[in-house]
Amino acid sequence: GVTLTIFTISLLLWGLFSATCAVFFFKLSENNLSKWERLPRNSKLGAVLAFFALLWCIPHIKPLLPTMTSFLLPTAIVVTILSYKYLDYLFSRALGGFIILLAHFFLSSSFAEHSVLSPVIASFCYIIGIMGLFFAGKPWTFRDVIRKAAKCAKWKFALSGFFALFAIVALINVALIAK
Repeated sequence: GVTLTIFTISLLLWGLFSATCAVFFFKLSENNLSKWERLPRNSKLGAVLAFFALLWCIPHIKPLLPTMTSFLLPTAIVVTILSYKYLDYLFSRALGGFIILLAHFFLSSSFAEHSVLSPVIASFCYIIGIMGLFFAGKPWTFRDVIRKAAKCAKWKFALSGFFALFAIVALINVALIAK
Protein backbone atom coordinates (compact mmCIF):
# COMPACT_ATOMS: atom_id res chain seq x y z
CA GLY A 1 0.00 0.00 0.00
CA VAL A 2 0.85 3.63 0.37
CA THR A 3 2.73 3.16 3.65
CA LEU A 4 4.93 0.49 2.08
CA THR A 5 5.71 2.84 -0.82
CA ILE A 6 6.56 5.71 1.53
CA PHE A 7 8.69 3.40 3.67
CA THR A 8 10.51 2.02 0.61
CA ILE A 9 11.22 5.46 -0.88
CA SER A 10 12.32 6.82 2.51
CA LEU A 11 14.59 3.86 3.08
CA LEU A 12 16.07 4.27 -0.39
CA LEU A 13 16.76 7.96 0.27
CA TRP A 14 18.19 7.15 3.69
CA GLY A 15 20.42 4.48 2.14
CA LEU A 16 21.77 7.02 -0.34
CA PHE A 17 22.21 9.59 2.44
CA SER A 18 24.02 7.02 4.59
CA ALA A 19 26.34 6.24 1.69
CA THR A 20 27.02 9.97 1.37
CA CYS A 21 27.77 10.15 5.11
CA ALA A 22 30.15 7.21 4.78
CA VAL A 23 32.04 9.01 2.01
CA PHE A 24 31.95 12.28 3.98
CA PHE A 25 33.53 10.72 7.08
CA PHE A 26 36.01 8.73 4.99
CA LYS A 27 37.23 11.88 3.18
CA LEU A 28 37.33 13.96 6.36
CA SER A 29 40.87 14.99 7.29
CA GLU A 30 42.72 17.69 9.13
CA ASN A 31 43.18 19.45 5.77
CA ASN A 32 39.44 20.03 5.31
CA LEU A 33 38.47 20.12 9.00
CA SER A 34 38.19 23.91 9.19
CA LYS A 35 35.57 23.82 6.43
CA TRP A 36 33.42 21.06 7.97
CA GLU A 37 33.64 21.79 11.70
CA ARG A 38 31.51 24.90 11.09
CA LEU A 39 28.63 22.81 9.68
CA PRO A 40 26.92 22.15 13.06
CA ARG A 41 26.57 25.91 13.61
CA ASN A 42 25.20 26.67 10.14
CA SER A 43 22.04 28.67 10.79
CA LYS A 44 20.67 28.81 7.24
CA LEU A 45 20.81 25.05 6.59
CA GLY A 46 19.67 24.50 10.17
CA ALA A 47 16.61 26.70 9.71
CA VAL A 48 15.59 24.83 6.56
CA LEU A 49 16.03 21.44 8.22
CA ALA A 50 14.32 22.63 11.41
CA PHE A 51 11.34 23.85 9.42
CA PHE A 52 10.96 20.47 7.69
CA ALA A 53 11.31 18.67 11.02
CA LEU A 54 8.65 20.93 12.54
CA LEU A 55 6.35 20.28 9.57
CA TRP A 56 6.89 16.57 10.13
CA CYS A 57 5.84 17.03 13.78
CA ILE A 58 2.50 18.63 12.91
CA PRO A 59 0.60 15.38 12.20
CA HIS A 60 1.92 13.98 15.50
CA ILE A 61 0.76 17.05 17.45
CA LYS A 62 -2.76 17.28 15.95
CA PRO A 63 -4.25 14.55 18.20
CA LEU A 64 -2.84 16.31 21.25
CA LEU A 65 -4.16 19.76 20.31
CA PRO A 66 -7.28 19.13 18.18
CA THR A 67 -8.73 22.60 18.79
CA MET A 68 -5.50 24.38 17.84
CA THR A 69 -4.65 22.73 14.51
CA SER A 70 -4.98 26.01 12.61
CA PHE A 71 -2.14 27.47 14.71
CA LEU A 72 0.36 24.67 14.09
CA LEU A 73 1.77 25.81 10.74
CA PRO A 74 2.13 29.47 11.82
CA THR A 75 3.75 28.25 15.03
CA ALA A 76 6.23 26.17 13.03
CA ILE A 77 7.11 29.24 10.96
CA VAL A 78 7.55 31.47 14.03
CA VAL A 79 9.62 28.85 15.85
CA THR A 80 11.84 28.44 12.78
CA ILE A 81 12.43 32.20 12.58
CA LEU A 82 13.15 32.46 16.32
CA SER A 83 15.49 29.47 16.12
CA TYR A 84 17.35 31.05 13.23
CA LYS A 85 17.78 34.30 15.14
CA TYR A 86 18.59 32.99 18.61
CA LEU A 87 19.85 29.38 18.61
CA ASP A 88 23.47 28.45 18.28
CA TYR A 89 24.34 25.12 16.64
CA LEU A 90 21.03 25.21 14.80
CA PHE A 91 22.00 22.70 12.12
CA SER A 92 23.16 20.20 14.73
CA ARG A 93 19.96 20.62 16.75
CA ALA A 94 17.73 20.35 13.67
CA LEU A 95 19.66 17.33 12.41
CA GLY A 96 19.25 15.69 15.80
CA GLY A 97 15.51 16.29 15.78
CA PHE A 98 15.17 15.11 12.20
CA ILE A 99 17.18 11.94 12.93
CA ILE A 100 14.99 11.20 15.97
CA LEU A 101 11.85 11.50 13.83
CA LEU A 102 13.44 9.39 11.11
CA ALA A 103 14.52 6.66 13.54
CA HIS A 104 10.99 6.53 14.95
CA PHE A 105 9.49 6.34 11.47
CA PHE A 106 11.85 3.57 10.34
CA LEU A 107 11.33 1.60 13.54
CA SER A 108 7.56 1.66 13.33
CA SER A 109 7.51 1.12 9.56
CA SER A 110 10.03 -1.71 9.58
CA PHE A 111 7.84 -3.67 11.98
CA ALA A 112 4.57 -2.73 10.27
CA GLU A 113 6.00 -3.60 6.84
CA HIS A 114 7.97 -6.57 8.08
CA SER A 115 10.97 -7.68 6.10
CA VAL A 116 13.83 -10.09 6.73
CA LEU A 117 16.10 -7.21 7.72
CA SER A 118 13.66 -5.48 10.12
CA PRO A 119 15.66 -6.46 13.25
CA VAL A 120 18.89 -5.16 11.69
CA ILE A 121 17.22 -1.91 10.65
CA ALA A 122 15.78 -1.58 14.17
CA SER A 123 19.28 -1.91 15.64
CA PHE A 124 20.62 0.79 13.35
CA CYS A 125 17.62 2.99 14.16
CA TYR A 126 18.29 2.77 17.88
CA ILE A 127 21.89 3.84 17.27
CA ILE A 128 20.98 6.79 15.05
CA GLY A 129 18.11 7.71 17.39
CA ILE A 130 20.55 7.96 20.29
CA MET A 131 22.92 9.92 18.04
CA GLY A 132 20.03 12.28 17.25
CA LEU A 133 19.34 12.74 20.97
CA PHE A 134 22.95 13.78 21.54
CA PHE A 135 22.98 16.13 18.54
CA ALA A 136 19.75 17.79 19.68
CA GLY A 137 20.56 17.90 23.40
CA LYS A 138 24.29 18.55 23.23
CA PRO A 139 24.68 20.08 19.77
CA TRP A 140 28.43 20.60 20.00
CA THR A 141 28.72 16.80 20.02
CA PHE A 142 28.31 16.82 16.22
CA ARG A 143 31.25 19.21 15.91
CA ASP A 144 33.30 17.01 18.24
CA VAL A 145 32.46 13.91 16.17
CA ILE A 146 33.61 15.71 13.02
CA ARG A 147 36.86 16.72 14.75
CA LYS A 148 37.50 13.20 16.05
CA ALA A 149 36.84 11.66 12.65
CA ALA A 150 39.25 14.13 11.01
CA LYS A 151 42.03 13.51 13.52
CA CYS A 152 41.67 9.84 14.45
CA ALA A 153 41.66 6.99 11.94
CA LYS A 154 39.64 4.73 14.29
CA TRP A 155 36.80 7.26 14.44
CA LYS A 156 36.96 7.90 10.70
CA PHE A 157 36.75 4.20 9.82
CA ALA A 158 34.16 3.40 12.50
CA LEU A 159 31.82 6.17 11.32
CA SER A 160 32.35 5.49 7.62
CA GLY A 161 31.90 1.78 8.23
CA PHE A 162 28.71 2.31 10.25
CA PHE A 163 27.12 4.50 7.59
CA ALA A 164 28.33 2.26 4.75
CA LEU A 165 26.86 -0.78 6.48
CA PHE A 166 23.59 1.05 7.17
CA ALA A 167 23.45 2.11 3.51
CA ILE A 168 23.98 -1.49 2.37
CA VAL A 169 21.32 -2.84 4.75
CA ALA A 170 18.84 -0.14 3.71
CA LEU A 171 19.41 -0.69 0.00
CA ILE A 172 19.22 -4.48 0.32
CA ASN A 173 15.96 -4.06 2.25
CA VAL A 174 14.59 -1.85 -0.52
CA ALA A 175 15.55 -4.48 -3.08
CA LEU A 176 13.85 -7.20 -1.01
CA ILE A 177 10.68 -5.13 -0.68
CA ALA A 178 10.65 -4.36 -4.41
CA LYS A 179 10.63 -8.08 -5.30
